[in-house]
Amino acid sequence: MLSGISTLTMAQTNPGAANLKHQWTFNDGTPNDKVGTVNGTLMDGAVVADGVLNTSGGYVVLTGTELAINTYTELTVSAWFTPEQGMNTGYHFLYYFGGQSGTNGANMTGYTPARGNDVSRAMIMTTDGEKGANGTEYDDGVKHHIVCVIDATDLYYYIDGLLVSSTSIGASSLANVSTDLAYFGKGGWPDPNWKGTLDEISVYDKALSADNVTFLFNAGPIGITGIDPAKKLTQNVILNNNQLVAEFESPSASEAQIEVYDVQGKLLSSELFACNIGVNQKTIKADFATGIYVVRLVVDGQSSYSKIAK
Repeated sequence: MLSGISTLTMAQTNPGAANLKHQWTFNDGTPNDKVGTVNGTLMDGAVVADGVLNTSGGYVVLTGTELAINTYTELTVSAWFTPEQGMNTGYHFLYYFGGQSGTNGANMTGYTPARGNDVSRAMIMTTDGEKGANGTEYDDGVKHHIVCVIDATDLYYYIDGLLVSSTSIGASSLANVSTDLAYFGKGGWPDPNWKGTLDEISVYDKALSADNVTFLFNAGPIGITGIDPAKKLTQNVILNNNQLVAEFESPSASEAQIEVYDVQGKLLSSELFACNIGVNQKTIKADFATGIYVVRLVVDGQSSYSKIAK
């Protein structure tokens, strides 16, 4: 079988790192912040393994005062996640930044992939009640990418690279988001914790554009492969039966490395080899089961990736 995972062909623009304030990739086996200093603490059985956070019914707690969402004039949260299929039928949160009033959430922003009313929802709730943008419910056991964008007037909700809905936030404001609580996999209401795996979650102090969101979706989760989006290398990768064929152009005669990961970030194969200036082709054994894989190619400190299916 010969096939590839398609990416979006719309215009895309690298958002860069100037406005990336926090990022948790889980690739080093910890819930630590790889850009800022807001490290997480695993709670109630949550674990980090094979490059992902597995909530296992638990959650990660962060220090909300260090995250300080109330100091942002704009906010973008990007996350790659896989829900545990059929296990999130009630209300819950993938991430929650805010406070509480009694046992209820208050002065918050967050995202829930599936809810008791059978939708997904990105939301903010401060001085003007809850304002949310809804989409399809995601409790399907499949990896997804969501981006939630809030600016001074509106909230935008993207799923798998596409804008699915938006809404006015009225008089609500990020300045009124409480710093009391900050969670991954848990909310401010007495609801069950979210169950699934989180590959990566990033926080920007800017409202990213649709072109930026397309770039992030096409780039894939950095936590899987450790790829720096600013260092890309053109490659073409195909799977033909049990062989993986990579064709790429190298700027120098040096060593190259090909790594193959499964969608949970587990390294399945790694091969180091010499390459020449110009176009190179490398074939390696790929005796893998049917599924989706991520291929990373590294040449001269530059990285590229491909998503492929067998």
